[in-house]
Amino acid sequence: MDCSPLQHWVVPAAPSALLLLVVIVWVLQVSGLQQRVRRSELAAREQADALRDSETLLRSIFEYAPQAILVVDLRGNILRANDQAALIFGEPLQLLIGSNVEHLIPDRLRARYRENLLEYFGSSNRGLARPQWPVHGLRDGESFPMEVSMSHILVGGQQLVVAMATDISQRHLIEQSLRESDYRFRTIMENAPIGMAIVALDGRWIEINQAVSDITGYSQGELLGMNLQDITHPDDLAHDLDLMDQLMLGQIQKGQLEQRFEHKSGGHVWVLLAVSLVRAAGGEPCYFICQMKNVEERKRAEDELRRALALQSSIVSSAPTAIIATDADGLIVSFNLAAQRMLQYSEADAIGMPAIRLHDPADLRRRAKLLHGAGAAPLEAGFEAIVAPVRSGGIEQREWTYVRQDASSFPVQLLVSALRDEHGAISGFLCIASDISGQRQHEVEMQDALLEKETLLREVYHRVKNNLQVVSSLFNLQLRTITDGAARAALANAAQRVRAMALVHEKLYQSSSLSVIDLDDYLNDLLRRLGASTGANERDISTQCQCPPLRIGIDTAIPLGLIVNELYGNAVKHAFPDRYECSGRPRISVVVTISDAGFNLVVQDNGCGLSAEKTDLLSTSLGLTLVRSLSSQLDASLHIGVSVGTRASLVVPLSRIVL
Repeated sequence: MDCSPLQHWVVPAAPSALLLLVVIVWVLQVSGLQQRVRRSELAAREQADALRDSETLLRSIFEYAPQAILVVDLRGNILRANDQAALIFGEPLQLLIGSNVEHLIPDRLRARYRENLLEYFGSSNRGLARPQWPVHGLRDGESFPMEVSMSHILVGGQQLVVAMATDISQRHLIEQSLRESDYRFRTIMENAPIGMAIVALDGRWIEINQAVSDITGYSQGELLGMNLQDITHPDDLAHDLDLMDQLMLGQIQKGQLEQRFEHKSGGHVWVLLAVSLVRAAGGEPCYFICQMKNVEERKRAEDELRRALALQSSIVSSAPTAIIATDADGLIVSFNLAAQRMLQYSEADAIGMPAIRLHDPADLRRRAKLLHGAGAAPLEAGFEAIVAPVRSGGIEQREWTYVRQDASSFPVQLLVSALRDEHGAISGFLCIASDISGQRQHEVEMQDALLEKETLLREVYHRVKNNLQVVSSLFNLQLRTITDGAARAALANAAQRVRAMALVHEKLYQSSSLSVIDLDDYLNDLLRRLGASTGANERDISTQCQCPPLRIGIDTAIPLGLIVNELYGNAVKHAFPDRYECSGRPRISVVVTISDAGFNLVVQDNGCGLSAEKTDLLSTSLGLTLVRSLSSQLDASLHIGVSVGTRASLVVPLSRIVL
């Protein structure tokens, strides 16, 4: 029987349901298998994508990391490096890769680097990242600080090290700057000449320097266990706390006050305290900075100055003389009680008033004219006429006429001086005035009394002179009755001595001073009269006198006149005997000169001189005895000698001259 080729694939009809089930199961299995295949392919693609993304991320991290990243093998060869490594180490990337890492390390540190690397690879924890440690790298041959961290990895059975390096040059500079700043702060704190302290917000001492201990007497350790309030004087504590509250509230940025600190030894010490508040970046208060200076000496000086000013004010107020101070423009700024009583102005009325209102205008005009005549520039009759002489320094005292408020005037003795500031510039003027009205009246009375006494003294001198002339006349009358030579000569000498004394009194009452006479005038007049009375003129004996202008008192004039009288008379009597012929005309000279020893009076003739016999005779004569006695009275030294004629020299002390 012929069968179709498909007959082998035809399933008998009987088992068709089972076959259908088998087919369905098979289809489902195939379908599930196909789905699993499709899911596996999707997962593979996702894993591939994730791997690519991870690789991209790692490459980005590697390339753009802010640190230098180096992959190094155990021999130190650089296998990979990022751009930051090329930038930090200053080498192109293509030169950096393949080089040995040691050339990036200074020579002095390479041995240490090898030790650290061997220690790291020999450690059981080499799979962990090593903490960062500071080292130095090389860039363009210069060393720079950096921080390095390393991690060990295993790639394809090869041990590698991933090193990450950070350039910390800037941080190093900042740290160095902070260290220097801290050192400067410490140095300033410790060596500051004033007290410096950091104080907590509650007043506790956080840090203090030695100067604070020196001011308070407490050691630094003692103060650190205390607070600011503990040593503040109770009377000053409220001001101290108020200042800190203002700083905390931001009402002020800094403040200062003078207060007392309790000293450890007892008592207190004055300090100038300056306080400022340090705030955080957010404005929160952190602590106070306090600076303090010991002002005890200054406070003591101020107290002494206040006492001195109070005393000065009391002296000025109670002074019996008017004390008036002006500013540089002549406006009154001080007017004491005596000035108020003297000028009848109240202090309120006088302050601010021009000082020239106290002066007589005519007085000011005369003074301005006088100053101009003395060579000064033309001045107005104003305040400058009063103060111009003292602008260059010194004090001027002169009489002025003051005018009271009621327009009455009176004389004053005014002392004017310039007041100067610390730079020497004139800041004002001080005028001290004394009312001399009583003095003027007393001077008038004294002048009248003096005039009366002068008149009386002139009359006395005149009467004494007249009486001596009467005595001289009596001697002359007596001479006419005496024929004995010795008696007649003695009486004639006595008459000459009286006339010499009478001449002194004549010169005195003719003198303007009544107590001194001009020596040159007196000697010339005396010698003129002696030449006539002794017969010198009749015998043709020349009399010469040379004397500089000198003034002497009566106590010098009388003994000096008697000495000249005796010496001149002896010369006339003994120098030119009848048969003696001298060279030239007979001459007697009286010469007065001045030296350091005194004034010298020399009486000299050109006669025959003194023989030994005449010298012995003269030494015992009354005339020379009188001369020696009068010389001793004048404290003068006398010397008589013989050269050309006889020479008598008398040295009288300069104190006998009236200046």
